[in-house]
Amino acid sequence: MFDKSANQALGRAIYAQDLEQVQAVLAANPSLVRDFVTTEDLKRPWLSVAVKHGSAEIVAAMLDAGYNIDVQTIPTSDTPLHAAILSEKDEVVELLIARGANPNLDRSLVSALNWKLTPERRLRYATLLVEAGVELNRLYNLYDDPGCRLAAIDWTDDPAVIELLRQHGAKTAYELEAEREEV
Repeated sequence: MFDKSANQALGRAIYAQDLEQVQAVLAANPSLVRDFVTTEDLKRPWLSVAVKHGSAEIVAAMLDAGYNIDVQTIPTSDTPLHAAILSEKDEVVELLIARGANPNLDRSLVSALNWKLTPERRLRYATLLVEAGVELNRLYNLYDDPGCRLAAIDWTDDPAVIELLRQHGAKTAYELEAEREEV
């Protein structure tokens, strides 16, 4: 059971980007420190709402209050880090990585290589993720098809990002599959 009015107050404070109100609502309603907005809706983690609609300060306050930095949406398994990358929230990406977000739980690296991002932002996010220990040689199923797999480096044609990934040992899916066949 949850307090609907407290839920609404927290949501309004996040959307208004009112740090003091977020802190006040959380202090008055400790039961709000839970992963999801409601138990019926497992697609909206509170921290992801804050990432998309709040500020880095609000995300930091929620982490300080005890929110799970690596909460995953259901069924997509996206994390707040993934949401920050897709929302192009540079300060939040940096904050989550600095606070220990796990870059290997979802497709954060693939999202960081998205062609819609500026080349500067792609390189910045890729650098942050590499420094955070992202698995560079993980194979991703394209369209959930295990017969069509790509490695992170296959997702980009940005020369600067390719150079960065190669410097840290990234291989293409073809190279990884060839290595497996040799074994």
